[in-house]
Order: sequence, then C-alpha cells, then structure tokens
Amino acid sequence: MKNSLFASLQKKRVAIDLGSSLVKVIAGSTRKKGVQTDFAELIDLVSEYKMGSSDEITDDVYTECLKKLVWRYNFKEAAVTLPANEAIIQSMTFSTNTSEEEMLEAIQEEIASQTFDDIDDLQIACCELDSHKNSDKSIDLLACAVPKSLIDRYKSIFKYSGLKPTLFDLDILAIYNCFYYSTGKLLQRPAILLHCGAEFSYCIILHKKRQPFFRILSTGGNHIVTRLMQETELKLNEAENYKRMFLSDLIKYDNSLENLSIVEIYCEFAAQLIGEMRRCLQHYQVAEGITEFDSIHITGGEARNTLLANLINHDLNIKTQVWNPMKQLQIHRAKHDTSDDDKIGLHMASAIGALVHGE
Repeated sequence: MKNSLFASLQKKRVAIDLGSSLVKVIAGSTRKKGVQTDFAELIDLVSEYKMGSSDEITDDVYTECLKKLVWRYNFKEAAVTLPANEAIIQSMTFSTNTSEEEMLEAIQEEIASQTFDDIDDLQIACCELDSHKNSDKSIDLLACAVPKSLIDRYKSIFKYSGLKPTLFDLDILAIYNCFYYSTGKLLQRPAILLHCGAEFSYCIILHKKRQPFFRILSTGGNHIVTRLMQETELKLNEAENYKRMFLSDLIKYDNSLENLSIVEIYCEFAAQLIGEMRRCLQHYQVAEGITEFDSIHITGGEARNTLLANLINHDLNIKTQVWNPMKQLQIHRAKHDTSDDDKIGLHMASAIGALVHGE
C-alpha cells in the first residue's frame, strides 16, 4: 500500500504491537535488499507478570512493560498498531476526477452506514491500494475508521511510558503489508494469509489484479486456553504454558486429563477456524469469480507447529504452509541483535508490517 496514513515515517524506527497478552517490538530500518534490525523482542505478559486471569492485563501493565523496553533499548518514539476488531475497513473505487472533498464525503457516508457511532467520534484515514486495477481513470482507496477513544488510550499508554507515537497503523493492515512486502507481491494467483491471534484471527486474501479481502475471524488461541481452564484446574499462566508446550516438541502424550482435554479442545478450535475460513473463501469466489487459489500461509502464535497447517490442507484441499516473516523477509541483523527467529518470528508480522509501512 502506498503511504498516506496518520504520520510521516523515518528510515530508522521502532514498531510496537500491544497484543492481548504479548507485546512485540522491533527496531531497524528498511534497505533495498531487506530489513536491517537493531533488536526484536517478544514479551509474554502472562508469564512476565504471573497473571492469574486476563482481567489482570491492564493499561498499567502495558505501561510498565514499555517503560522497561525504553530503559533497555533507549528509544523515545515508535510506531504502534491498533486492534482491527475495533475499526471499520472499507475499500472503495473513485474516478480520478473526484475531488478530495468529494472522496472524503463519500467515505464518511459509507463508514456512517456501517456503525451506530457518531462519525465525529471516529478518526478516518485512507491509503491508496497498489492495485493493477488502478488506471488513468480510477483509483482504489482503503478507508479505515478508528474510534478516537482508542487512539487516546494508546497515546496515554505511550505518554506514561515516556514514548511518542510516530504512526498509528491497524494490525490487520500491518500484517497485510508485511506479507505483501515479503511474499504476496510475487504470487501470480490469489493467496490466503491466515493470522492466528489470541483473541481473534485474520483472513486476508491477496491478488495483484484485485482489491485485498479482509475478514476478522472470531476464533483465536484464547479459546484453547479458556476451555482448558474450564476443563481442568489450571490457572491462566499454567493453561497458556500447557498450550504452548502442546504446540511444541516437548509434549508427552499420555492419558492425563490435561492431555485428553487439550487434544479435544484443539480439534474444536481448528474446526471452528476452518469453518470460518471456508466461508471467507466461498464469499471471495462468488464476489470475484475466482476458482483456484495459490496457497494458504498461516502465521501467529497458534501456527507454532505444522498441525494446524496439515488440518487446514486436509479440509480445504489447498496447499498450506507456515509463514514466518522473520525468515521470509531478508533480515540483516546488527551484531548485538540476538533475537531467535524460530521463537518469536511467527508473532512478529504486525510489528514488522508497521516497521516497513510505506515501503
């Protein structure tokens, strides 16, 4: 996407994503042949602060976490991503003869038709889509509307952390930018990116000749943790750790209550996620007249092993693979950057997308 969002960019910058239980931060700059990173880090709030429930993760916790990062890495400004589940995203096509005032009025009318909120309570921004449909006579724009109260909340967290936000970006658009920057722009057929988050998952469909498709899915990794806590006596940090062990090579298969529960719960999670994906693909096929897809790329915390990819491939019969942006991008590390791509890479798409925003 061509940059025309909330703020100007700097060549050397820091990008932060405040997830529901994870904070992702990456610093560096873009180069013609990739990304030069100074540092990248993933902070698990549940483990770091020994959380017993998700209600304990407050803005004060985010502030304390950011203060530690500022002290450790000595930076004063950062781009930050906002959760897309609180935003409205709409792609629109305009004639190149349309004035900016007419475009804004049309965008406001479209956004207003999709919400009960007062249009004055929303921050609206647009970016031009890098679409092959664009011509001398038309232009594709992506309009985003975010509650001003959400922006004010993030500004407050940054202020009390000693930081200044240089850019606000929606996490779903940052993930799109990261995938497009590294992989999507090279594909000849439509590709599907599935980002498996904690509270929500995102389904994004890219095709060079069409506008991108965005859909927020209600199924996320927290479903596994919540159900595991209900079925066993595990607390939040214990259930989260057990889920991660299940998705790693450390799990020992036996007939314990936790093992039997998480196998059933994970299958339930995968079935719900695949069902939502199937509806997305059907909608896209009907709307765009597409019959074949190139591949499905999955990323995010719940894609830590190939189990989910294999289940999706089996059910949807589309080639499915795990996408680690820290490996797909040409990452050039500073000597002091010792971050582990295998450990943190799947979580970093939103932060990397904000870092390369506008490139």
